[in-house]
Amino acid sequence: MNIKKIIREVLENYNLFGGGITPLQLGFKLKKKLGFKELRKIGEGTSGVAFSIGDGKVLKITTDKTEYTEAMKLKGRKNNHIADVYGVYALTGEYKDIVIIISEHLKTNPVKIDKLEDSLYNIFNNLFKNKYGYLNELIFGYQLKSKSRALIEQIKKELFPHLEGEVKVYAEHFFNMIEELRNLNVTSADFGPMNLGYKKNGNLAYLDFGFGIEDESENFANTLII
Repeated sequence: MNIKKIIREVLENYNLFGGGITPLQLGFKLKKKLGFKELRKIGEGTSGVAFSIGDGKVLKITTDKTEYTEAMKLKGRKNNHIADVYGVYALTGEYKDIVIIISEHLKTNPVKIDKLEDSLYNIFNNLFKNKYGYLNELIFGYQLKSKSRALIEQIKKELFPHLEGEVKVYAEHFFNMIEELRNLNVTSADFGPMNLGYKKNGNLAYLDFGFGIEDESENFANTLII
Protein backbone atom coordinates (compact mmCIF):
# COMPACT_ATOMS: atom_id res chain seq x y z
CA MET A 1 0.00 0.00 0.00
CA ASN A 2 1.51 3.33 -1.10
CA ILE A 3 0.33 5.64 1.68
CA LYS A 4 2.09 8.69 0.28
CA LYS A 5 0.33 8.17 -3.07
CA ILE A 6 -3.05 7.88 -1.35
CA ILE A 7 -2.43 11.07 0.63
CA ARG A 8 -1.49 12.92 -2.55
CA GLU A 9 -4.60 11.65 -4.35
CA VAL A 10 -6.82 12.90 -1.52
CA LEU A 11 -5.17 16.33 -1.58
CA GLU A 12 -5.37 16.56 -5.38
CA ASN A 13 -9.09 15.69 -5.33
CA TYR A 14 -9.70 18.63 -3.01
CA ASN A 15 -7.70 20.92 -5.29
CA LEU A 16 -9.77 19.87 -8.29
CA PHE A 17 -12.74 21.59 -6.68
CA GLY A 18 -10.73 24.71 -5.96
CA GLY A 19 -10.87 24.38 -2.19
CA GLY A 20 -8.55 23.60 0.65
CA ILE A 21 -8.47 20.80 3.20
CA THR A 22 -8.07 20.85 6.95
CA PRO A 23 -6.13 18.22 8.92
CA LEU A 24 -9.46 17.01 10.29
CA GLN A 25 -10.89 16.54 6.80
CA LEU A 26 -7.69 14.87 5.61
CA GLY A 27 -7.81 12.52 8.58
CA PHE A 28 -11.36 11.41 7.80
CA LYS A 29 -10.50 10.86 4.12
CA LEU A 30 -7.48 8.76 5.09
CA LYS A 31 -9.58 6.76 7.54
CA LYS A 32 -11.89 5.78 4.69
CA LYS A 33 -9.11 5.13 2.18
CA LEU A 34 -6.75 3.25 4.52
CA GLY A 35 -9.33 1.46 6.65
CA PHE A 36 -8.45 2.91 10.05
CA LYS A 37 -10.65 1.50 12.83
CA GLU A 38 -11.33 4.97 14.21
CA LEU A 39 -10.37 8.60 13.86
CA ARG A 40 -10.49 10.24 17.28
CA LYS A 41 -8.65 13.46 17.94
CA ILE A 42 -6.43 13.10 20.99
CA GLY A 43 -4.25 16.17 20.77
CA GLU A 44 -3.34 19.37 19.01
CA GLY A 45 -0.33 21.67 18.99
CA THR A 46 0.63 24.84 17.18
CA SER A 47 1.58 23.00 13.98
CA GLY A 48 -0.09 19.60 14.12
CA VAL A 49 -2.98 17.46 15.21
CA ALA A 50 -2.94 13.85 16.43
CA PHE A 51 -5.65 11.21 15.99
CA SER A 52 -6.07 7.76 17.46
CA ILE A 53 -6.64 5.40 14.52
CA GLY A 54 -7.07 2.15 16.44
CA ASP A 55 -4.77 -0.87 16.71
CA GLY A 56 -2.63 1.04 19.21
CA LYS A 57 -1.56 3.65 16.65
CA VAL A 58 -1.65 7.42 16.26
CA LEU A 59 -1.84 9.44 13.04
CA LYS A 60 -0.12 12.81 13.23
CA ILE A 61 -0.64 15.47 10.55
CA THR A 62 1.84 18.30 10.97
CA THR A 63 3.58 21.12 9.14
CA ASP A 64 6.64 20.99 11.42
CA LYS A 65 9.60 19.58 9.50
CA THR A 66 11.63 19.10 12.68
CA GLU A 67 9.13 16.40 13.65
CA TYR A 68 9.89 14.68 10.35
CA THR A 69 13.63 14.79 11.07
CA GLU A 70 13.26 13.31 14.55
CA ALA A 71 10.70 10.69 13.50
CA MET A 72 12.99 9.45 10.71
CA LYS A 73 15.65 8.64 13.33
CA LEU A 74 13.16 6.34 15.05
CA LYS A 75 11.26 4.84 12.11
CA GLY A 76 11.15 1.05 12.16
CA ARG A 77 12.92 0.72 15.51
CA LYS A 78 11.61 -1.09 18.57
CA ASN A 79 12.21 1.42 21.33
CA ASN A 80 12.17 0.81 25.06
CA HIS A 81 11.44 4.33 26.25
CA ILE A 82 10.36 6.20 23.10
CA ALA A 83 7.12 5.83 21.14
CA ASP A 84 7.73 3.49 18.20
CA VAL A 85 7.38 5.15 14.78
CA TYR A 86 5.83 2.98 12.08
CA GLY A 87 5.67 5.37 9.13
CA VAL A 88 6.87 8.85 8.18
CA TYR A 89 5.65 10.52 4.98
CA ALA A 90 6.88 13.93 3.81
CA LEU A 91 5.10 15.17 0.71
CA THR A 92 6.73 17.15 -2.09
CA GLY A 93 5.82 19.85 -4.58
CA GLU A 94 2.83 21.97 -3.65
CA TYR A 95 2.23 19.77 -0.58
CA LYS A 96 5.79 20.02 0.72
CA ASP A 97 4.70 21.56 4.04
CA ILE A 98 2.70 18.47 5.06
CA VAL A 99 4.18 15.61 7.09
CA ILE A 100 2.26 12.48 8.11
CA ILE A 101 3.57 10.35 11.00
CA ILE A 102 2.10 7.06 12.22
CA SER A 103 3.32 6.06 15.66
CA GLU A 104 2.62 3.99 18.74
CA HIS A 105 -0.30 5.17 20.86
CA LEU A 106 0.89 5.43 24.45
CA LYS A 107 -1.19 5.77 27.58
CA THR A 108 -0.93 9.29 28.98
CA ASN A 109 -1.37 10.36 32.57
CA PRO A 110 -0.06 13.93 32.78
CA VAL A 111 -1.31 14.55 36.34
CA LYS A 112 0.52 11.51 37.73
CA ILE A 113 3.66 12.16 35.67
CA ASP A 114 3.71 15.81 36.71
CA LYS A 115 3.69 14.81 40.40
CA LEU A 116 6.43 12.21 39.95
CA GLU A 117 8.54 14.60 37.89
CA ASP A 118 8.17 17.37 40.47
CA SER A 119 9.14 14.98 43.26
CA LEU A 120 12.25 13.82 41.44
CA TYR A 121 13.39 17.31 40.53
CA ASN A 122 12.70 18.70 44.00
CA ILE A 123 14.60 15.91 45.75
CA PHE A 124 17.59 16.33 43.46
CA ASN A 125 17.65 20.12 43.56
CA ASN A 126 17.30 20.21 47.37
CA LEU A 127 20.17 17.77 47.89
CA PHE A 128 22.54 18.28 44.95
CA LYS A 129 21.84 21.59 43.20
CA ASN A 130 24.75 23.34 44.87
CA LYS A 131 27.10 20.53 43.85
CA TYR A 132 25.90 19.78 40.32
CA GLY A 133 23.45 22.50 39.28
CA TYR A 134 19.82 22.03 38.25
CA LEU A 135 18.77 18.55 37.16
CA ASN A 136 16.97 19.69 33.99
CA GLU A 137 20.10 21.47 32.76
CA LEU A 138 22.21 18.37 33.43
CA ILE A 139 19.71 16.14 31.62
CA PHE A 140 19.55 18.38 28.55
CA GLY A 141 23.32 18.63 28.49
CA TYR A 142 23.70 14.86 28.67
CA GLN A 143 21.14 14.29 25.93
CA LEU A 144 22.97 16.77 23.69
CA LYS A 145 26.32 15.15 24.63
CA SER A 146 27.80 18.18 26.35
CA LYS A 147 27.75 16.30 29.68
CA SER A 148 29.57 12.99 30.16
CA ARG A 149 28.11 9.58 30.92
CA ALA A 150 30.48 9.33 33.90
CA LEU A 151 28.92 12.46 35.41
CA ILE A 152 25.38 11.14 35.01
CA GLU A 153 26.32 7.76 36.48
CA GLN A 154 27.85 9.51 39.50
CA ILE A 155 24.70 11.60 39.94
CA LYS A 156 22.53 8.47 39.80
CA LYS A 157 24.79 6.74 42.34
CA GLU A 158 24.33 9.61 44.79
CA LEU A 159 20.67 10.34 44.03
CA PHE A 160 19.01 6.91 43.99
CA PRO A 161 19.53 6.04 47.70
CA HIS A 162 17.32 9.06 48.48
CA LEU A 163 14.45 7.82 46.28
CA GLU A 164 11.77 5.27 47.02
CA GLY A 165 8.52 3.84 45.69
CA GLU A 166 7.02 5.24 42.49
CA VAL A 167 9.47 8.13 42.39
CA LYS A 168 12.42 5.72 42.27
CA VAL A 169 10.81 3.65 39.50
CA TYR A 170 10.04 6.86 37.59
CA ALA A 171 13.64 8.04 37.96
CA GLU A 172 15.01 4.71 36.69
CA HIS A 173 12.79 4.87 33.61
CA PHE A 174 13.49 8.57 33.10
CA PHE A 175 17.26 8.15 33.04
CA ASN A 176 16.93 5.11 30.74
CA MET A 177 14.80 7.23 28.41
CA ILE A 178 17.43 9.98 28.29
CA GLU A 179 20.10 7.38 27.52
CA GLU A 180 18.05 6.01 24.63
CA LEU A 181 17.38 9.48 23.21
CA ARG A 182 21.08 10.32 23.44
CA ASN A 183 22.12 7.09 21.71
CA LEU A 184 19.69 7.77 18.83
CA ASN A 185 20.72 11.43 18.51
CA VAL A 186 17.20 12.68 19.20
CA THR A 187 17.71 16.28 20.24
CA SER A 188 14.17 17.23 21.24
CA ALA A 189 14.27 18.30 24.84
CA ASP A 190 10.78 18.93 26.24
CA PHE A 191 10.20 16.46 29.06
CA GLY A 192 7.00 18.01 30.32
CA PRO A 193 4.22 15.65 31.48
CA MET A 194 2.24 16.15 28.25
CA ASN A 195 5.15 14.71 26.25
CA LEU A 196 5.55 11.53 28.30
CA GLY A 197 3.41 8.42 28.46
CA TYR A 198 3.50 4.69 29.14
CA LYS A 199 3.97 1.71 26.85
CA LYS A 200 1.89 -1.45 27.30
CA ASN A 201 4.71 -2.99 29.36
CA GLY A 202 4.62 -0.04 31.76
CA ASN A 203 7.79 1.66 30.53
CA LEU A 204 7.85 5.43 30.69
CA ALA A 205 8.28 6.70 27.13
CA TYR A 206 8.89 9.94 25.25
CA LEU A 207 6.26 11.56 23.00
CA ASP A 208 7.99 14.72 21.83
CA PHE A 209 6.24 14.69 18.45
CA GLY A 210 3.00 16.01 19.93
CA PHE A 211 1.38 12.60 20.36
CA GLY A 212 0.68 13.12 24.03
CA ILE A 213 -0.92 16.56 23.82
CA GLU A 214 -4.48 16.54 25.12
CA ASP A 215 -5.64 20.05 24.24
CA GLU A 216 -9.12 19.61 22.75
CA SER A 217 -9.22 22.97 20.95
CA GLU A 218 -10.18 22.97 17.28
CA ASN A 219 -7.76 25.62 16.01
CA PHE A 220 -5.24 23.67 13.94
CA ALA A 221 -7.56 20.77 13.12
CA ASN A 222 -9.93 23.13 11.31
CA THR A 223 -7.27 25.35 9.68
CA LEU A 224 -6.72 24.99 5.93
CA ILE A 225 -3.39 23.36 5.18
CA ILE A 226 -3.62 23.71 1.37
